Amino acid sequence: MIAHPFLTGLLVGFSLIIAFGAQNIFVLNHGLMRLYVFQIVLFCSLADFILIWLGITGITYFGDSLELYKAEMLAFAAFWLFLYAILKLKAAVRAEIVAENPEFDHASLGRTLGTLFIVTFGNPHVYLDTVLLIGTISMQFSGLEKAYYGLGACLASLTFFFSLGYLGVFLGRFLMAPWIWRLIDTVIAFILIIISVSMLREGGWIVV
Repeated sequence: MIAHPFLTGLLVGFSLIIAFGAQNIFVLNHGLMRLYVFQIVLFCSLADFILIWLGITGITYFGDSLELYKAEMLAFAAFWLFLYAILKLKAAVRAEIVAENPEFDHASLGRTLGTLFIVTFGNPHVYLDTVLLIGTISMQFSGLEKAYYGLGACLASLTFFFSLGYLGVFLGRFLMAPWIWRLIDTVIAFILIIISVSMLREGGWIVV
């Protein structure tokens, strides 16, 4: 039973984190420049850890009052994941990657992390994806299962950011190839659809 919540957290984490947005472009560009890579990927991972556990503990804290609306909340999260899957499929069709010029002046570490702080916490989607969605999905689990689910999501974040940053050092130009992100977005879309269906079953909306 332990493997299931951990695997769910891992898949949900990867599915929501892997997106070629401002934060990930920032990480990849600094990997290309070999500039503050460790500090940047560590910051991104720790930021996700905080937001993930904020979502899970928040849902747990209000668990008794939210339990009455568990089916509706799971349906909302499933709908959002399905919508997110559609957006991923559209992104796979376009596969447009816009990267910054890696030749800009090297900023200090403090200025770089300050910019990254704004890019990370100034994005409203991070609260919807990392706090609300990951927190709501945790309602499927109880007790230690929630902890394993959270650890899976955190491991996904840690693995992704360190891979993106350090692969950027060695394979940055390869990672900029549109077909790579077409493949990634397509796989993520199908994972999100599978998870959304399982959540509808958990909420009693689908009976098999």
